[in-house]
Amino acid sequence: SKIKLYGASADKQKLLDTLFECRLVKLKEVGEIENTSSFFDEKASSELDNKISKVDRALKLLDERLPVDKKEEKFFDMTAKEFQAVKSNLGNIEKVLNNIDKVLSVFTDEEIETLYVPFSEGLINICGTQDNKVRNIVFENITFENGAWNYPSENGLYIRQSENYYTAKGQEQNQGNLGSLIDGQIKLNYCDGIEFNNNTVRNVGSAAFALNEAATNCEINGNKIYNTAAGGVILGSNKHFNSVSESRYCVGNTISYNEITDISLQYSTSTAITTFFATDTTITKNTIKNTPYSGIALGWGWGTEVNNSKNNEISYNYIENVMTVMNDGAHIYTNGHMKNAKIFGNYMIKSSDESGRYGGIYLDNGSCNIEVYDNVVKECNRWLFINLETSDITANDNYTDNGVYATNNSDTATNRINVQDAGSDEDNKAETIRNNAGA
Repeated sequence: SKIKLYGASADKQKLLDTLFECRLVKLKEVGEIENTSSFFDEKASSELDNKISKVDRALKLLDERLPVDKKEEKFFDMTAKEFQAVKSNLGNIEKVLNNIDKVLSVFTDEEIETLYVPFSEGLINICGTQDNKVRNIVFENITFENGAWNYPSENGLYIRQSENYYTAKGQEQNQGNLGSLIDGQIKLNYCDGIEFNNNTVRNVGSAAFALNEAATNCEINGNKIYNTAAGGVILGSNKHFNSVSESRYCVGNTISYNEITDISLQYSTSTAITTFFATDTTITKNTIKNTPYSGIALGWGWGTEVNNSKNNEISYNYIENVMTVMNDGAHIYTNGHMKNAKIFGNYMIKSSDESGRYGGIYLDNGSCNIEVYDNVVKECNRWLFINLETSDITANDNYTDNGVYATNNSDTATNRINVQDAGSDEDNKAETIRNNAGA
């Protein structure tokens, strides 16, 4: 698990990546321990590559010496004083500590304050059973940070669309071509009425939230999510086709008033908010900025008819600067069969897709039964793209700065696709939509 250091040079980022190879407490606190003997060869070159080599040796030694007993897991947030009290258990590690400050000297004080190495793999796991769900727990005003996801380092992986991945080994986890799903640091499964309100999730090695199995009537509301290796919120599963028991469906969940920025720094095909198969979902009043792939994704299956993707709403979101790395996505992206989906009141601005084809609203293969209205799209080469095998789509009363849209559906009449030309983004109604969008 790695975290990008904003504003850092390539050399500093390289050093940071090296530091992430071990489980270490907050580096600044470790560096404050005094009266330890020298570990490094004083005659060694001060070039950065040599520093990295030596730090790597030191941290591997630290990793080997850390106690493995469960009672010592408090090391995750220990202070320098606590570390001093138990360092007799760490063998020669005291020889390392006096020189950590030399390593950190290549960083500014501000950067040092944000340097952490994850110790815990996952931060919260709420999981009941089919017959006994966990119910009615509220988490408020908490900072969740520095959680790891070590599976990729141990197995290797390659990423597919959204949060799907394959591994170099462990292929038995995959069903057909569906792949596995990236983990969430906060996992909610077989639960009802769980709320996360006004929290912060940051500096984590996977997605922030994952609600994959039988999560019902949960709320992810008013949270700040940033500096994540993968996406912000994952709802539902890519495996919930009709053959899956209805007891596993995700129903009645709300994702609202969140600020999700600068995410998916490691796994670039991840989306800020991904909803696979789900029912009665409300995604509203979120602010999303700077995503390597899409802003919000709804649906799955490329046209396979399903029963559990219906009555979903994407409304009043502000989404800015998508597709900074990938293509074939958009500010709002849909995929597959669904019923009674509504996309309205959203303000979407700027796509960085170099091909110029993607951004705005993208209704991909199999999308159907969708209403698109009262949205504003700016700084995209086209505000709407409708792909193959789509049907029962209406788009009206939308506003843009260029009016360009495209469809790959050759028979819009038979497939009941009705797109009204978009109005000007300078219209008074467009201004109202802009002002009302976002957290």
